[in-house]
Parts: sequence; structure tokens; C-alpha cells
Amino acid sequence: MLISDILNVHLEYAGQKARVHPDTLAQRQVARKPEPKLLPSESRAYREQGQISARMQEVLDIRQERASQGAKEQEQARMYWEGRKIDLGITGDQPMPEKLQVITNARAQRRDHAPQRPAVDRDKRWTTPILGNRISQIYHTPDQHSYGNVAPKHQVRFWTEREAQQAGYRRAAHDYYGPGTGVARTAKASPRVATLAREFQRLTRLMDPEDARGHGDLTVRLHDEEHERNRGMSW
Repeated sequence: MLISDILNVHLEYAGQKARVHPDTLAQRQVARKPEPKLLPSESRAYREQGQISARMQEVLDIRQERASQGAKEQEQARMYWEGRKIDLGITGDQPMPEKLQVITNARAQRRDHAPQRPAVDRDKRWTTPILGNRISQIYHTPDQHSYGNVAPKHQVRFWTEREAQQAGYRRAAHDYYGPGTGVARTAKASPRVATLAREFQRLTRLMDPEDARGHGDLTVRLHDEEHERNRGMSW
């Protein structure tokens, strides 16, 4: 919110019509599909030869849809800023340094009066096990929304948070609390996730001192693999 306030006050001072909104698109109930990732060859073919692949067409459609929604999103952001100025007490005749000071004071007040997290009973024994991720060394309690998102093969189970922390794990941060999933995830990962997991495990093995004998060999092996992968390919 601090960043959006500062941006908006400067945009307004510069006479620009554009405004920014601090909330996410989901919070603003704005449905916007992400653009698919283009291959360099697809992007170059469109840029230099005007050739439109299926993925390039999807990107163009999304951009056109986004442009049609732009006026609506900007109006939403402008309405937010007008209300925000009333909340902060910012008026049009205030000098810029005073407006910035008002924003800074509001930020400091919000920080000083932030709600305190409830104390954690690290010795509480859960009826449903705490799930730790042996790769990230992060654990999730059953009342966290992310509970159950750990792949079964990476799960380590604990019954108290003290037990998990003594094993070197730390609690998942930036997660909101609620009923959680209540069950450990057992569904198979998507092919892309599975591929990334295999690549991560491969790199972990290469970094094993008994395998790679240090970072020097790791660099050489990765370079050789990249060289082999690119052989015969023209860009």
C-alpha cells in the first residue's frame, strides 16, 4: 500500500490520468489469463516475418482482451485512490512534501499497530501429523492452507512443532490459517512439476561432494550437458 500511495501521489502531481491499485487481480475480481511462454523462434518469426503460431495467436488474443479491460481497471484504480486520499486526509492544495509525510506517517502507524500473531504452542501434539518437506526443510501444520501440498515422496511427519524444529525444519511462512486440506496430497504431480523435481534432484546429486567433488566439477558437468543439448540446434 505504501508503494501504491507514493506512485499515485506522484502520478497525480505530474498530471497523469493513470493510477495503481495495491490489491491483486484476484482480490479485485479481475479475470486475466497469463500469457503463454513463447519460444524465441516464435517471437522472432512474428517480429521479423509476421508469422503467427498458435501460441502467438493466443498471446495476441490475451493482449487484446487486456486492452479492452484497461479502462475498467483504471477506473477502479482511480476510485480507490480518491477514497484513499480521503482516508489519509490528503488535499489538492497540500505541497508534495506534506503529502509524502502523511503517507509515511500512515505507514508507520499501521506498522506500530499491526496485529500480533498468537503464541505458538510448540509442544502441542497434533492429531493429524505435521508435514515437513525434506527438500525445502519447511513444515506445514494441519491448520495451514498449504497443508497437504507436499509431495508424498518428500514428506516427513512430525507430531509437535518442537520435534520438527529440533530436526532442523522451520514453519511455513506467508500462509493463511483455516481448516486446511485435512489430508496429505497423494495425487500425481503434473508432468512439468515432475520434470522440475527431477532436474532439482539431479542438481542435488551433482552437488554431492562424493559425486561431483565440489563446485568445479559441477560447473564442468553442467556445461558439458548444456553443450550436448545444444549440439545440432540452430537459433
